[in-house]
Amino acid sequence: MAQFIEAINKMNVAERMQVLEYLCTALSPHFAESTPSWHAEELRRTEEAVAAGEDEFMSLEESKRLFAEQAYAR
Repeated sequence: MAQFIEAINKMNVAERMQVLEYLCTALSPHFAESTPSWHAEELRRTEEAVAAGEDEFMSLEESKRLFAEQAYAR
């Protein structure tokens, strides 16, 4: 495990984002089976806020772009 951590520490932000995206994709089937109970309530609140014009959904691509911008700004 230490070798993986060392390799990740040597990566730039773009490479780390690629690893993160891969891990999320690889792990997502495992989490789909065990969604936490609070998730449905949070989704309901978000949908209500969007319907009321108090919030808006963001595409995954837009979310990734903003995340990367913030990571590079540090």
